[in-house]
Amino acid sequence: MYPKTLLIAVLLLVALPSAWVRGQRISGTVTAATTGEKLPFVSVFLNNTSIASETNLEGFYLLKNIPVGTYSLVVRQVGFKPFTQRIVVENNTELKLDVRLLTDEKLLEEVKVSQKKDKVWEQQFEQFEKQFLGDKLAKNQCRIVNPWVLEFSEEKNVLTAKAKDILEINNQWLGYQIRYSLNEFRYDGAQVFFSGLAEFTSLYTNEASQKADWEQHRAEAYRGSDVHFFKSLQGKTSAQEGFEFFVDKPGEDPTKRTPFFHQNQVKKLSKIQLDSAVKAVKNIYSLALPARIEVHYNGKEGVFSIYKDKACQVAWIETNGQPLLFNSQGIILNPQACSVSGYLAENRISTLLPLDYTPPTNATYNPPKSHISLSEAAYFTTDKPYYFTNDVVQVSGQMRYSSEEGADTLSQLVYIELVQPATKKVLVQQRLSLENRHFTAQFLLQDSLITPDTYLLRTYTKWGKHQSDSTYSYRWIPVLKNEEMAVYLPTVSTDSMSIKVEELHDSLVVSLPSEGFSWGTMTVLRGNVGARHPLTSLNELVAWRNGPIERGMVVAGKVPNYRPNKHESVLMVLPSANLSFFASINSKGHFQFTNLPLEGKQPVLLQVTNAKGKPALDATLSVDSLVSPKWLPVLSSNQWKIVPMYYDGLVKGITVQLNEVQVKAKLPPKPITSMYKEADYVLQGKDLYENAVGMNILSAIQGRVPGLRIVEFPEDNGLTKLVITMRMGASAGGFVRTKLPQPLVLVDGVGFDNINLISQIPASQVERVEVVNRAESLLGLRGYVGVISIITKHAGAGLGEVSTNEPKGFQKFMVDGVSPKLTPKLGQLVAYWNPSVFPSSSAITTIKVPKPPKNGLYSIYFEGLTYGGKPVVAKMHYTAH
Repeated sequence: MYPKTLLIAVLLLVALPSAWVRGQRISGTVTAATTGEKLPFVSVFLNNTSIASETNLEGFYLLKNIPVGTYSLVVRQVGFKPFTQRIVVENNTELKLDVRLLTDEKLLEEVKVSQKKDKVWEQQFEQFEKQFLGDKLAKNQCRIVNPWVLEFSEEKNVLTAKAKDILEINNQWLGYQIRYSLNEFRYDGAQVFFSGLAEFTSLYTNEASQKADWEQHRAEAYRGSDVHFFKSLQGKTSAQEGFEFFVDKPGEDPTKRTPFFHQNQVKKLSKIQLDSAVKAVKNIYSLALPARIEVHYNGKEGVFSIYKDKACQVAWIETNGQPLLFNSQGIILNPQACSVSGYLAENRISTLLPLDYTPPTNATYNPPKSHISLSEAAYFTTDKPYYFTNDVVQVSGQMRYSSEEGADTLSQLVYIELVQPATKKVLVQQRLSLENRHFTAQFLLQDSLITPDTYLLRTYTKWGKHQSDSTYSYRWIPVLKNEEMAVYLPTVSTDSMSIKVEELHDSLVVSLPSEGFSWGTMTVLRGNVGARHPLTSLNELVAWRNGPIERGMVVAGKVPNYRPNKHESVLMVLPSANLSFFASINSKGHFQFTNLPLEGKQPVLLQVTNAKGKPALDATLSVDSLVSPKWLPVLSSNQWKIVPMYYDGLVKGITVQLNEVQVKAKLPPKPITSMYKEADYVLQGKDLYENAVGMNILSAIQGRVPGLRIVEFPEDNGLTKLVITMRMGASAGGFVRTKLPQPLVLVDGVGFDNINLISQIPASQVERVEVVNRAESLLGLRGYVGVISIITKHAGAGLGEVSTNEPKGFQKFMVDGVSPKLTPKLGQLVAYWNPSVFPSSSAITTIKVPKPPKNGLYSIYFEGLTYGGKPVVAKMHYTAH
């Protein structure tokens, strides 16, 4: 019914803030106790927070902007025993604490680290990693960077672990780098216990989408966590936060349960309230529990949603009779007094948040709704109501959303297609990118493919394609051979809006009421043009269901003969942009590249590579093609009537033969000669792509080299400075009093001083990164704190400077990228076309239109959307003299 009991104590005594007030500071000097020498580069932090610093060359440290409360201050340095002390921080106070570190003789002894561990160690590490990090995330999302510092022993089926150095953990899922001093770890197969000191540093990225993902993942990790649970109890808001509590009724056997809560469990369980039982004494909270309680968290579904008729997370807490003690930040202070099972016992380092993390207001529980009204649909207009063969069709559109709050998380690509209803053949297909919800398209009605007929022009998103027919938007487009007019019979009504036209010198000023529309297009056509067929859909934004959301250009495919034991991946090269990307292959052989800079039809080169980065010449690939939907509306006989007069010369069933594409690439230059003998760590470009597609090189290397961190350090002027810290120092400033020497940063052998320029190098352009974290005398003072050498693909190995269809090991595919944005054209009958009109801040919106150069009758047509998302039109005639 529920899993084995797990006992967890992850943290020591930490912060007890009563309010977040800026201005509190802790400072001091760190020296060696035996010699009195001032120690530089010493880590000073408040345990389990991201409030941290390092001492400068004079041994001075400063922690500032500390919330009021009680903390555990930690000072640690390799070769010395860690120093910890309880610190009380009050309002508007400065604390000064000088620290003397004692030498740790054990750590000064020679430590031999072998590159290869035996199979027993590997099995023990696998067990340790699962219990310590947790197994909810893939290994490349949260991993230990320096596992070789761990030593294991096993006696009487109890696994214990010790670390000779600080464990460095890279959590790409939550966006943290954690330096963890492991005090104790033991696991007996049923219970796990570990404790230590944790210092958090936020991972660096300059991509807004990555930051948004991290914030979303952090909020998800917080909801329902043990910290969330205890904080809701001390705030007496557990019910509002989504928690419910039950106890076994007297005489009921908890092991005899059915999976249906509402039918049977109510007879065996009694609901209780815990908020009123919480007592507080000086920010320490106590809670006396019954022998055992069952906790339901209604804000999530998951592995521990054990009831078939109640989708919630379930956990159990049992005590030894002692009351539970916890602080205002939701940290239990006497974990030995209880055991936890169920979903609360599954929280590990991979889901651990720092204590100074502040959840967003929407991270808490929201009561379930009967349905979710989050959906999208594309609205579009055309520059003319009908066309001629060899005419240019211009389209402008705007996305509609049922909820503005979710607009940024929905599709960023829209598909537009021209379909011949009789044959259901797609004659034109384009993939369009959104820019502030807006999209435009332009295509030619080639007379070799398009005959006089009525065609369907439709738009949709990939998500909508998998949902409902109501997500399609469409218009019937008549195509004529000559200027014989088609007969239009309106079938769909739209809102109308008043329009006014005035002459002003050589221009026309068209006036519209600003409150009548939110977006629209305007066209001026020569002649007396009647009404057009309006945009048609079922006018219903469907309730949201799971489906593919395209936020950028995607190329996906399959490796039919994929062999998981070979650890293969797929390399993509874009010859037109001189870029390359890597993608992993799942267990079924599928791979996917996202957010690609692909525009128009162009070739891509794909190659399956093995674990060593060599081409797997016997591997085959296939690329997914765009599959158009089969959905078509019914064209009534009374909607459009077209009688073309000439059919001579029309060709049906034409196929287009693509020309052969030649790909040229450069021969690899000679490798760059190293100036520092041998690197301590080498990161290959293929490895950086695992979590760094589309990210810059600094984002890619963080968390992969022990002792290397990238932080945004706040300065006194309120700005932030990008800082690369290594085990021996930091890159350029950010500290107090004395400027630290920076590690030498090389790009293709050339020194770089500006770290922000380095951050602009995309990971896709990097061949490898070599890191030296030792003092290198050959490089003088700049090499004193190490070297970071970035070698790009322009200087590293390439594809070869030979002209060939496909370089060795590559397979070539033609793909359709995002359609390029083109300048609007004035085709037949069109005197003016404005694809995007927005209302002004005043009551009347005016649009200045060039006065038609020729005399005669003109039709002015505006079409758009109201603020409520309904189509609106405005039209009138104007005679130019």
